[in-house]
Amino acid sequence: MLRHSTIVSAEDNVFWYVTKIPHGNFLAWNSAEIADDRVEVFFTKEEAENYIFKLKNSLQSGF
Repeated sequence: MLRHSTIVSAEDNVFWYVTKIPHGNFLAWNSAEIADDRVEVFFTKEEAENYIFKLKNSLQSGF
């Protein structure tokens, strides 16, 4: 899976990945919480990247 993944962000030894899956969709996930309920599926790579950036910004701002 890592072979098809791109690191989008890294912080405190946690890596955020976007992974292209066989059906053409993309997964957004991180190395700290690898579980079914912690992986999001998107139609495009850009949507997956934007999700990660928005999630990280909301966590940093305390929301």
